[in-house]
Amino acid sequence: MSLNNYQGPFTEELLFRSLLLPLALLSQPNPSASKPRLILLTPLYFSIAHIHHLYEFKLAHPRTPLLPTLLMTLFQFSYTTIFGWYAAFVFLRTGSLGSVVLCHAFCNWMGLPRLWGKVGRTVASELGGSGQAEQMMDATVLGERSGDTDMQTAQGDGAGRPHARPSRKLPHLRATARNGRSEIAWTAAYYTILLGGALAFWKGFWALTRSEGGLVDWSGR
Repeated sequence: MSLNNYQGPFTEELLFRSLLLPLALLSQPNPSASKPRLILLTPLYFSIAHIHHLYEFKLAHPRTPLLPTLLMTLFQFSYTTIFGWYAAFVFLRTGSLGSVVLCHAFCNWMGLPRLWGKVGRTVASELGGSGQAEQMMDATVLGERSGDTDMQTAQGDGAGRPHARPSRKLPHLRATARNGRSEIAWTAAYYTILLGGALAFWKGFWALTRSEGGLVDWSGR
């Protein structure tokens, strides 16, 4: 597990949630009525703190045009803000730093979910390893370059008579077909779990974040 998966979440939540949110809360004359403002505005500090990635990306990819880099930074700013809203809500509702650290670490580990397109195993995993797949693909390429067809003419059998042998393309084609079928199954399973998980999260979110250690009164929401 990289440092990004546990060190970053701990230090960022310690600063932007457990230190910054209580200070903002103390500055409000009516904290319970200020919940929307606290949840929506305080995460902007968290999002702005990620803009330095624009500079780091330009250093690592100096030839990348500025517009794609700005769009990428804007996209990151957007999803860090959305996560900040979620983390601020959870922290105000539970008063637990550990909860938001775990949520942050889990999000860093999982990354953004795929929302469209196919998912599935590659041909390499179908064949039991990338090395075997590469060897098979190399054999296929060599066969194509040497003029191999589905039934190839090879060197004689000792009596000078040529004999036919199966093309080296066939195992690769079979593996590709198996991979196509597995992609459909994996894609259906993935989107079923994604949608079911989102609905379960939405239904159980309020009950699962109920805590006596909340920082503000939620009785009137």
